[in-house]
Amino acid sequence: MKVLLNYLGLNPNSSESVDYERAAKLLTKIRPYIRYFRTSQYSDLASGDVCVAFGWSSEVLIGIERAQKANKGLEINYVVPKEGAVLWYDMMAIPADAKHVDNAYKYMNYILEPAVMADISNYNLYSNAVLPALDLADESVASNPNITIPDDKMKLMFVVEPQDEKLNEVINSLWEKIKSSKK
Repeated sequence: MKVLLNYLGLNPNSSESVDYERAAKLLTKIRPYIRYFRTSQYSDLASGDVCVAFGWSSEVLIGIERAQKANKGLEINYVVPKEGAVLWYDMMAIPADAKHVDNAYKYMNYILEPAVMADISNYNLYSNAVLPALDLADESVASNPNITIPDDKMKLMFVVEPQDEKLNEVINSLWEKIKSSKK
């Protein structure tokens, strides 16, 4: 829904239920052309069973790699909408009641080492915030604008902000109606 709000030129973090109803109305119009809503069905993209998928960059890029390895002659491209898209971050935290705080810091420091972060990015095809890791990542990762987002596209990205429970209920209700509607 957030991406639809952004597409419509609305605040993607709107707290107004009417904005989400407007986004749902747009999604309802294209619902007949949507085969399914799933968060991990990128194999259908790689096999050619679907022609468009909307998803997280890493999963789509892995689907592209699988399609290339299958050698079926499929050309699959990953595109960030010209209006922008969701930007998100993985975080690490130490619980307040952690029993082994020193070990937690050691682990976090290890993960944040540039060589380790480069290996992680090479594996999962996600960028990372450790800038020296970029120099150590595979060239195919470091130079891929769908992984390492250029500044001009970064300006179009937005982070999803927390919203209150009442608005979550409205959004979830709209989603359920759309997902359960017949094609």
